[in-house]
Amino acid sequence: MNMEVLGLFLLGAAGGLLNGFIASGAGVIIVPIMVLIGYPQADQASSLAVAVSCWAALFYVIPYYIRNYRDEEWICAVTLFIAGASVGHLGVAFGQQMPLNLSRLMLAFFAFVCLDVLSRHERKLKHIAPELLDQPVWTNPQANLVKYAFFGSLTGFLGGMVGSAGGLVLLPLLVHFTGMRVKQAVYACLAMMAGSSVSALYGQAQYAAINFELGIPLAAGAVVGGFFGCIGMKMASEKSIRLLVKLFLSELGLFMLAWGLLL
Repeated sequence: MNMEVLGLFLLGAAGGLLNGFIASGAGVIIVPIMVLIGYPQADQASSLAVAVSCWAALFYVIPYYIRNYRDEEWICAVTLFIAGASVGHLGVAFGQQMPLNLSRLMLAFFAFVCLDVLSRHERKLKHIAPELLDQPVWTNPQANLVKYAFFGSLTGFLGGMVGSAGGLVLLPLLVHFTGMRVKQAVYACLAMMAGSSVSALYGQAQYAAINFELGIPLAAGAVVGGFFGCIGMKMASEKSIRLLVKLFLSELGLFMLAWGLLL
């Protein structure tokens, strides 16, 4: 194994770890780092790793929904999966057709909007007893079905534009507007990304050749990292997950802003 392949594997592992921990999409780490170190077309290399890591995470997601099938949370997961699968390739097409600077600035805007949404949600949590914050809550899936479809479509589309999967911007919307706890939202985001990532991968194949030489070691690392990320998510507190989501939303927004204005 040469040093470049090892470096790509480790980068994929870092992206997969974050994806399993906060359902961010592995591209949130992979794309910025590949751009900064000079790899061209980082989104094409990232798409394979994102898709493989999101589907590997289903080994944790599906058992969760089977255990909680009486709560009908699976309805949310299926709706989000279909919504993401319907639009991921359209996000790729849109990103290919519109000016790159404009698409990057638009993504920066949405990242900062979702950061604000999560901050508003945290202010609401101050009125909830601390011992209740890590406990799951039941959210009526029928009452929120339209929200799931809309949020899943919006964030799957945005993820397709940047070679990620949209989970990082979906999570704040779910916890704030549907009442989910953070860990419940992580599982829901992973379900949406399983659909959007494959759809975006299809879009990448339609508009540009997928870079398998870079994508395969990234994907292998992302699967390994995702295994430990999912384990870590189960052990972590909701406060820790929210803090990481805010940190990487800030990273995404600032990177896209700089990428759109300077690069």
